[in-house]
Amino acid sequence: MLVLVFIAFIAGIATALAPCVLPALPVVIAGASTGGPRRPIGIGLGLVISFTVFTLGLSTALRGIGLGPDALRNIAIGGLLIFGLVLLVPMLDRRMSTALNPVSGVADRLPKGGDGLGGGVLLGGALGLAWTPCAGPILAGITATISALGAGVEVALVLFFYALGAAIPLVLIAYGGRALVDRLSLSAGPVRRAMGALMVIAAVLILAGLDTRLTASALEDVPGYEASIQALERSDTARDRLAELQDLPTGPAPLTEAARGTEAAAGDDLGLPNAGPAPELRGISAWFNSEPLQLAELRGKVVLVDFWTYSCINCVRTLPHLRAWDREYRDDGLVIVGVHTPEFAFEAEPGNVEEAIDDLEVTWPVALDPEFATWRAYRNQFWPAKYLIDTNGDVRDLHVGEGAYEETETLIRRLLGVDEEAETASSGIPTGRPQVGHGTGQTPETYLGYERIARFASPTPIARDRVSLYAAPFGLREDELAYRGEAVVAAEHVAAGPGGATIHLNFLANDLFLVMESTSGPQQVAVRIDGDPVGGRLRGDDVVNGEVTVDASRLYSLARIPGRRERHRLEVALPAGVRAFAFTFG
Repeated sequence: MLVLVFIAFIAGIATALAPCVLPALPVVIAGASTGGPRRPIGIGLGLVISFTVFTLGLSTALRGIGLGPDALRNIAIGGLLIFGLVLLVPMLDRRMSTALNPVSGVADRLPKGGDGLGGGVLLGGALGLAWTPCAGPILAGITATISALGAGVEVALVLFFYALGAAIPLVLIAYGGRALVDRLSLSAGPVRRAMGALMVIAAVLILAGLDTRLTASALEDVPGYEASIQALERSDTARDRLAELQDLPTGPAPLTEAARGTEAAAGDDLGLPNAGPAPELRGISAWFNSEPLQLAELRGKVVLVDFWTYSCINCVRTLPHLRAWDREYRDDGLVIVGVHTPEFAFEAEPGNVEEAIDDLEVTWPVALDPEFATWRAYRNQFWPAKYLIDTNGDVRDLHVGEGAYEETETLIRRLLGVDEEAETASSGIPTGRPQVGHGTGQTPETYLGYERIARFASPTPIARDRVSLYAAPFGLREDELAYRGEAVVAAEHVAAGPGGATIHLNFLANDLFLVMESTSGPQQVAVRIDGDPVGGRLRGDDVVNGEVTVDASRLYSLARIPGRRERHRLEVALPAGVRAFAFTFG
């Protein structure tokens, strides 16, 4: 735990050294230069408190009373604007002081008079709500942990030290600004007005989202930001400690694919490795095609536990083989249990899962694992993943991804004790194309939300959870992704703002899929490849005349390109109300 606290503290310092701190500097310098001697400390303290409390769940609590995080952020920006106006306009300063004097002690807490600590806390608190820091792995991991498990003491401690690390450089900058003003021997009146104007300008820029453009220009001069400033956050040690924080077991999984084909334990005549008792199913919120099941009740049966999710194209391509095995071996004692662990929030909705199960003709029991409880118990990391469990309840095989269907079926037969020489149930079923990554050149799965986005090429940095204007570069390198237009980038998805947005992607694949949903009824999404509407040779199963009708939360087939795989430029035009989650390829 101490290691992660230290890494979070260093990551916070790195955040304050990154270009995205630039919009906060005018507020810090202006506020510190016009108050009492302890104003900088107050700014740092207020920033730490507001940022920590807001991230830990204040935004969620406010939604319950109809006040969303954007509204609270706008209130904070309004506070910065008022502070700036008080400094800029002497008459407003006097009237505000007169109006607040009857309230004991309040006037002394405004950005004037006293030692400045109270005014600094207020100013830093507003800054902590308005400023959007660069989200590295530590902050993203903390946010994901709070979303999945809530805010525990350890999470709060890590987040506090992250905020403290970010505040310390800002406090030092604030004191440096005060010292510079004192050295120049400038008169108080002009300094207050200049700093007030600076704060007003900063507040207006943040409110308009123009602070992200400033950050974008600065980032062009720091091309190695992620590789250098965030290096410690991306280390193996940091990843392991974050896994512990998120209650994800570390160390080796109960069984790895490398164990397949190894010698069996002594006294075992099946020729299979034995990883010991299978973890029990837990945290299941709903069952489909079955009453609730426990693995202990299935002793004497061979059980195949299949981790999947319905918008995963790799999972979908395994279903014909599962369907054949269920049909062929159910009477011999095979029980398939699908554990549906959602990759995206909409896949945790029981109604969506039930509809997908019906559409995909899944006839075996399916358990909904919305909080990843069974996933964590198995130390699983992939969709799809298949665990074979023998009649004694021990895990005997694991296969990750598509493919190896004949090998898996052979192991099923061996565990069931049926004739291994007979024709297999999977005969004649297409094996599908497993998803691959850079090793074979094909574009890897590409996520569109800020928690897992990669190879992002837009010059405008991501502004989390709010509308921002993005620009796409003229050319994209291999597998690069960019947004253009008004977009809201959330943790799991990107959505178009009022003016619409376009996703640009350079990809290499034969088959192209995109997970989407609409929040306002059926919507038309235009799809173009290499500048032309999809159709003809580059047809998509869900594309008609170059458009996809998005009417459900699911995976949509955008293009099936015959022949040798080649690189293409994709454009997906999202109207307001449509969310896009991830691209997958085949």
